[in-house]
Amino acid sequence: MGTRTRWAVPLILAAAIWLLPHAGFGPRSWGLLCLFAATVCALVTRPIPAGSLIIVVISLGMLLRLFTVQDALSGFSNVTVWLIVAAFLFARGLTQTRLGERIAYTIVRHLGGVRFASATPSSWPT
Repeated sequence: MGTRTRWAVPLILAAAIWLLPHAGFGPRSWGLLCLFAATVCALVTRPIPAGSLIIVVISLGMLLRLFTVQDALSGFSNVTVWLIVAAFLFARGLTQTRLGERIAYTIVRHLGGVRFASATPSSWPT
């Protein structure tokens, strides 16, 4: 899928939802629905990385006056959100530096000896 298509699909979806009958909903509520649907679609099509996309969506929602700055950033005041973010950052750091693998090999070397270390997948013939 090309870059233009990745951008076009969420925008077309938002426009299509906006053109549907509102059935008594206010423009602000309908705009939030369009923004939400476009966000979910963009997370699937990935025109840009997810973190950047969310910053763009929050900024767009504030520019369109669908919500205030306090409403947009209120979810980040919860401690649980930061715990999850820290866990993802910690896991990514362990993966990229291969620290977890080095710790595991150190444990195997100290506890298992040669018999246990020979059972690791890195020692299997390819």
